[in-house]
Amino acid sequence: MDRYDYSTQSPLLGQGTDGVVRLARNRVTGAMVAVKKLSSKHDAADMMWECATLRACQHKNIIHLHSKLVTEQGLFMVFELMDEDLFSYIWDVREREGKIPEVAVRSIMKQILEALAFVHSKGLIHRDVKSSNVLINHNKNLNNSVVIKLIDFSRVCFASAGSCENMGNVYYRAPELLLGGEKYIYGREIDIWAAGCIFLELLTGFPFGDDDGNFPPNSELDVMNSIVKWIGPVDETTWKGVNKLENYNTYKSSFPRNPSNLLQSRLGDSPAYDLLRKMLCLNPRERITAKEALESDYFKTSVWSRVSKFLYSIFCTTLNLFA
Repeated sequence: MDRYDYSTQSPLLGQGTDGVVRLARNRVTGAMVAVKKLSSKHDAADMMWECATLRACQHKNIIHLHSKLVTEQGLFMVFELMDEDLFSYIWDVREREGKIPEVAVRSIMKQILEALAFVHSKGLIHRDVKSSNVLINHNKNLNNSVVIKLIDFSRVCFASAGSCENMGNVYYRAPELLLGGEKYIYGREIDIWAAGCIFLELLTGFPFGDDDGNFPPNSELDVMNSIVKWIGPVDETTWKGVNKLENYNTYKSSFPRNPSNLLQSRLGDSPAYDLLRKMLCLNPRERITAKEALESDYFKTSVWSRVSKFLYSIFCTTLNLFA
């Protein structure tokens, strides 16, 4: 670690089950970086796998890995430094302004989908897409736009491997994972569902929750009930073959009766709703791909889109004045 001005007393940027991230300075260049010290549950093979997938997925919307270090103090990964994570940004704007401007939502979602399209083109599944695994840079020199980067490639796997290990935060977990049980083999579709949950979060301020915007308890059944409430009935008419899934018959008696489509009532018939319903399609076989999502009407430019960008630059300038 001689190359970096780093210690256990360095400013904390974040922490989780995989490790602790602290601010550090490159002693040679003076550049500030983010240093992640892996938790003791990880070994060198785990780090090498994450590094290999990051090297294979070099993209403008995927976090850049500067270097990896194996020392007596532990295993370290050095990343480019970003401003904040998307989860914090959503909550900050919600508390201060109430709603994220549509042009910002569109820009963020486009970049997330571009990152996922690239990951999927490499034959990989991210498996832990969530708002806290998306980092933001507020580019004040470029029309106050935001640049996002997808992070945490520790759970990435090959799509061809036929994985059935249940991964990802429960709020972003696809219904096939919630209902499929431990032997369900999933694919790239789980990443699209999770990205759809982020889309919902950007538009409403919350991931799947009840009509009052309160998070349900941290259980698969409660999240599944929330999905039914927002999207509608889960049965053979909406998802052919669902009754064959391991947990379906156990859970279905607890599903809300005669659920309304909160998604449509909140968003109305709009390009945003049309894309979101395709990303949050219950049947994974019918769910849109990242590449298809990028070609949707929601991302097509218009006069209003150009006006929105101008208004968003004013919004960001105002927000920065009070930061």
